[in-house]
Amino acid sequence: MSCTEKLDIYSQYKSFIHSTIKGNLLTKSLWRKLFWTTGRDSDEYKTGCVDIYLTHFQQLHAEMLNTNAELANK
Repeated sequence: MSCTEKLDIYSQYKSFIHSTIKGNLLTKSLWRKLFWTTGRDSDEYKTGCVDIYLTHFQQLHAEMLNTNAELANK
């Protein structure tokens, strides 16, 4: 996945991604490390959040995409 695609995902689902990776015990420490080692609103931070999210929550992301597609078709 390209950096641009990751930035698009981040901009669309920012609040959902943050609540998901911050609320899970496994990914919270990864997010904290990312937060403290990158610029807060940098592309590196945004793509890092998406990387964490997609790595640990692939099924959740797929379900969200399916739900959005179903809503768009109605």
